[in-house]
Amino acid sequence: MTSAKISDHIWCRFKKDPSKFNNNPANMKHKGLPYGKHLIDSNLRKALEDVFQKQADKSDKLSSMGSTQANESFNNIVASKAPKTYHYSESESFDVRVAAAVAQKNEGYGYVQKVFKKSELSPGYFNAKLALKRDVDRSRKRKSTSTKEAKRRRIDLKAKRSYSQQVAQVREGDTYVSGIENAGDTEEIPSTVRKPIVTRVHGPCTLVHFDVESTGLGKYFLCLNG
Repeated sequence: MTSAKISDHIWCRFKKDPSKFNNNPANMKHKGLPYGKHLIDSNLRKALEDVFQKQADKSDKLSSMGSTQANESFNNIVASKAPKTYHYSESESFDVRVAAAVAQKNEGYGYVQKVFKKSELSPGYFNAKLALKRDVDRSRKRKSTSTKEAKRRRIDLKAKRSYSQQVAQVREGDTYVSGIENAGDTEEIPSTVRKPIVTRVHGPCTLVHFDVESTGLGKYFLCLNG
């Protein structure tokens, strides 16, 4: 990744303003690299290109701003089969555990009966009854949580939790932050935090959806009017 290669990109500082470097890319120093020198290892470049190419191949899916909830749901299933508190990644049963998680995600809890039948084993009466009950409960929960009322209630509860946390922080101060032992005593009580008021927007407006993989924005609400 020499300067000649980097200067081909629009975000390159040399391409934005070559006069800062006397029109010589060799004079450009990278702020985030040791001694400001260029990366010249071809093997490293190839490895990085392979990583970014995998994401570039999925650019159509990523550009749709879809939710990652399905992935998080699957990761939760995998964690139930192979808990992170135990080192299953190098065990012989890890592949089977992940395969069971995939089957449960795609087929539901009834995958156990299908495996038993494929192996010419009896699935068992109580096993089948429990699997059917869990599938029904999962379907009912999915329908109830996808309604507008359920989504609105989650937003309201999130706002209340955020408000309660801010009130407690004002009353008690910071109790768990980086370098809390060096913070010293509080000399001034912060101003009170007003409870946010959620109002409906009437008239035409532009809805902007974004997912920053963070829950810290629960205390802020933003609507961009068109």
